[in-house]
Amino acid sequence: MCAVGRRTAAIYTRFSRGDVAAPIEVQEQAIRMALAHRSILITGAYTDSTPPTKTAPRPGLRLLRQTVERREVSLVLVWSLDRIGLPLGDMVNFLSELDEAHVGLISVQEDIDTTRAHGRIILKAMTDLRDARARVRAERSRLYAYKARGPEVRGPGRPRFDLTGLEADAAVEVYGSARAAARALGCSHTLVNRRLKTYQAAGSGAAEATL
Repeated sequence: MCAVGRRTAAIYTRFSRGDVAAPIEVQEQAIRMALAHRSILITGAYTDSTPPTKTAPRPGLRLLRQTVERREVSLVLVWSLDRIGLPLGDMVNFLSELDEAHVGLISVQEDIDTTRAHGRIILKAMTDLRDARARVRAERSRLYAYKARGPEVRGPGRPRFDLTGLEADAAVEVYGSARAAARALGCSHTLVNRRLKTYQAAGSGAAEATL
């Protein structure tokens, strides 16, 4: 019988080509050591130890999702977010699945815990970034369609490539820099910096106004 108040958790590890610093055994050991001081009972470990195929894309992750759906654990533990190995949109959907099941995620490398305030801020930033990427893709499609039309059809000027300051801020929060965020969004880092500067200036002005 587990101690009162102990949370149950499942570990997820994944093979990645070229893994030298973090093979599966090291990932699991690092997770157990990092969380040994916390009141967590690890009840299962799920692993994808071979590269995914069309017939078996991610059996370990599939079993983990079934465990989460049955609400058999209250936490999912990973060595780092990239071990989940999903594109941003799918990653946010996976995190939303966890949230809906009241299951938290702890990532050791990034020190993210979605059961705590900072972790939930990161989750919100990732959700904002997913929405921003969808908006940017729509804007790019609109620009491509605009350019494909002749000047006699499209008229003077050009449509604005739209990116909000909040979206730029979320992208930088997740990717760590304006250049990395711009690569992920598919736009220029100048645009990201410009929107970020405007957003931060507006935030500073609002803060001063409350003093």
